[in-house]
Amino acid sequence: MLKTMLPETIDPSRLVKQNRILTGVIPLESLHHLHPMLAGEKGNITAHVEGATSSGCPEGVLHCLIEGHLVVQCQRCLSDLRLPISERFSIAPVRRLEQEECLPETVMGWVLEDEEKPSLWLVMEEMLVLSVPLVPKHKDENCLAWKSDAKEQKNQANNPFGELATLFKK
Repeated sequence: MLKTMLPETIDPSRLVKQNRILTGVIPLESLHHLHPMLAGEKGNITAHVEGATSSGCPEGVLHCLIEGHLVVQCQRCLSDLRLPISERFSIAPVRRLEQEECLPETVMGWVLEDEEKPSLWLVMEEMLVLSVPLVPKHKDENCLAWKSDAKEQKNQANNPFGELATLFKK
């Protein structure tokens, strides 16, 4: 199935004025700031962006959803971990940093500075970086390291004098 690419750059005010909805994919290989965190760069992230007007945001709001899977390294067993990602957030384009202070708490500011068409992919990439846990790891029952530790503990639990026997052999 051929998937539509999300535009790399957008005009946020136009998106808001027209109440447009953009849906598409972003290839992981294009998100260079994310690469050091990944065990594999193949695949896509699906993104959904909806422009809307808002009373608390003079430039409007972009309601965003990013979904997909990232392959990272489990920090416990060092094997690949497929991490599901589903992040919802709202951003409001602002022209000056001072405008960001007036936004509602649930809306993040997106300072546009002098860019004609700012990078939507960069915003999505930053949110992906923030969504990855500081120490990614499998759930205990799925982790190879945990399974081997549990097996050793079980063996020791079955024979409480096993350690003493090794001392007597010396």
